[in-house]
Amino acid sequence: MAESVYKVIELVGASNESWEKAAAAAIERASQTLRDLRVARIVEQDVHIESGKPLTYRVKVEGGMNAGLSCLRVLLLIHARWSLAQSWVAG
Repeated sequence: MAESVYKVIELVGASNESWEKAAAAAIERASQTLRDLRVARIVEQDVHIESGKPLTYRVKVEGGMNAGLSCLRVLLLIHARWSLAQSWVAG
């Protein structure tokens, strides 16, 4: 397998019906705006409880997408600026 780099983002989905529908909602919405979403992993589940209201099932999902060259350039630029800012504050 060729080497690859993935960018991982965190999503939270919610549903009044189930954790599965909450995860599907998060992935479906993310797929509308993110290119090349490849993998999703459920990292946390909880239920929001409020008296007199239906339960809200929530999931935290990590989504991975192929980090193309433009994404890597942005990450390198952010890292360079962060390093510069740290050296300025320290010195």
